Amino acid sequence: RGAVARLWLLGSVGFAGFSILGFLGLAQSRPEHAAIIAALMPLITSMMNWIFRGQRPGALTLGATLVALAGALLVITHGRLEFSTDGTLHADAMVLAGVTCWVAYTMGAASFPQFSPLRYTALSMSFGAVTITGVTLLATMAGFAQPPALDVLRVIPLELVYLSLVGGVMAVLAWNSGIGV
Repeated sequence: RGAVARLWLLGSVGFAGFSILGFLGLAQSRPEHAAIIAALMPLITSMMNWIFRGQRPGALTLGATLVALAGALLVITHGRLEFSTDGTLHADAMVLAGVTCWVAYTMGAASFPQFSPLRYTALSMSFGAVTITGVTLLATMAGFAQPPALDVLRVIPLELVYLSLVGGVMAVLAWNSGIGV
């Protein structure tokens, strides 16, 4: 009933969109810019809920979101708010697009109320991984990307397993459990 196509789309938007756009943007932006943009996630979610679901954020939600954003801004910038983009506007836009992809993935989980968090995570991550692999192969063949250097092979397998399982799979599973998939 269209579940495979929707899961593939959401997995691709969430994992490929967020990862590829986020990392490409971060490579050319400043870390504090990316952190501030990531702090916009609750506000972006509220706005997307309003635009796509007609659920206007309440005054308390909007106020709390703005207070949290202000707090994040003060912490990230150490209280020195400087709004210079330093020529990174295009990269910041990529990070913003990646964050918006993650919000879309998160909101899309609501269309699978019959799935457990484990099932939704496993399926969407699997489809997203296929998309990431395909995009990477196409970008490499087109000359936009380079194969990883052999130094990557020197990473201790235990570190890679930890990063993949704990930093990736378990984190997303916890996220999906937290949002109530």
